[in-house]
Amino acid sequence: MEVNERTFDVIIVGGGATGGWAAKLLTEQGHSVLLLEAGPQLDIQSELRNLLAAATSSGRADSFREAGENKEPCTSLRRQAVQSRCYAYNERTRHLFIDDLDNPFVSCGAEPFAWIRARAIGGRMMLWNRVVLRMSDRQFKAASRDGLGVDWPISYSDLQNDYTDVESFLGVQGMRENFEEVPDGCFVPTKLSKVAVEFQRCVETRWPERRVTALRQVPFLRDRKVSALSSGKPEPSHCSAILAAEQTGRLTLRCNAVVSRVVTGHNGRLATSVEYVDGNSLQAESARGRTVFLCASTIETTRILLNSTSRHHPDGIGNSNGMLGTYLCDHTCVKVSGMRGVSSPAAGNVYVPNFRLSPDERRTFSRGYGIQGLILPLDRTSIRCDLTSFGEMIPRADNRVTLSSGIKDKWGVPVAHIAFSYSDNEHEMASDQWKRLGCRRLGFPFTN
Repeated sequence: MEVNERTFDVIIVGGGATGGWAAKLLTEQGHSVLLLEAGPQLDIQSELRNLLAAATSSGRADSFREAGENKEPCTSLRRQAVQSRCYAYNERTRHLFIDDLDNPFVSCGAEPFAWIRARAIGGRMMLWNRVVLRMSDRQFKAASRDGLGVDWPISYSDLQNDYTDVESFLGVQGMRENFEEVPDGCFVPTKLSKVAVEFQRCVETRWPERRVTALRQVPFLRDRKVSALSSGKPEPSHCSAILAAEQTGRLTLRCNAVVSRVVTGHNGRLATSVEYVDGNSLQAESARGRTVFLCASTIETTRILLNSTSRHHPDGIGNSNGMLGTYLCDHTCVKVSGMRGVSSPAAGNVYVPNFRLSPDERRTFSRGYGIQGLILPLDRTSIRCDLTSFGEMIPRADNRVTLSSGIKDKWGVPVAHIAFSYSDNEHEMASDQWKRLGCRRLGFPFTN
């Protein structure tokens, strides 16, 4: 039966991290699911091999961060000027990113906003750096502590079991440390490498309040995981949730489906169908479902909701109070690198939880940042240490997503208009990140 001739229990829009997990859970519960993915149909097995080759092309990299920095010159930058700014973008991966000219957006504000988008099965999980961290009530209830914004309507206890389910499925590696800032997870036990232990000693000896642990990550793809895809036993990988859903026989996958809007019933209370455009023929189509999950990323999902206007929803679904699209957040992201001579070069990944929340810490900003570290051998006598800090942004209503009044994408859908800027708090935090991540030529970073 054709997609437009049947009514599904559930329609999921977007085949990335959330869409894939939703498809897995719902099909396993016995529901018929239609997954609409805007990207093309890909051979997952071939793509996983390709991604493995891309991330290990340097001969020592085990993540996309290094692979992206050693990227080959690309021939399509004119059509992917924004996307090419992503660390994972190179000749092997560029087909997973959108075409900026076909998929424009409008950006205004003090800082230009880079909207990185991947349209493919797996979404940006095909390109992520595999870092998996739990949020704690230090984040969920931060407003009660500093008076900025509002607390989340959920607590850590509400998500604890869900975190465990996902971590167990993905096989997250980590060390149990009992950090209040980043709760321990359901880890496959791991240890710090010899060079990471040395990094830990250098940091914690000089700054006892800065704790170092192993970076909590999903293991990178290996050939055994790729071969497992054809054996009918998917192991944790970038697309394994969708593969698990397909094995139930209850998942219908429709690629090249660019969703434009959600349609509601006669009283406007329930979603009844989803309208989309065929990515190749540009023909408008629709699919019926009893429930709709929008998992098309933060901005894309907002764009679909804003475009889902009707008599009952003149400003879009979920926008009766005019708040839809407001409080867009990003990170303050600062990266430094240092080199050091060693006798036995080795790799190691480390993580430093937010150490800028202590009452004893003197600072000119609220919230804080964690630091991800990658230690890589350069040659037989030296290593490189890359540290990237990700700071928390304070939500502000004037950072928001609306629809452009006159610009549409290739498929006739109004594009997103993104108004975005950093506040004084983020600028102060970024300055602190630079200071605390200062480099010394022959030593590890953290010199200030």
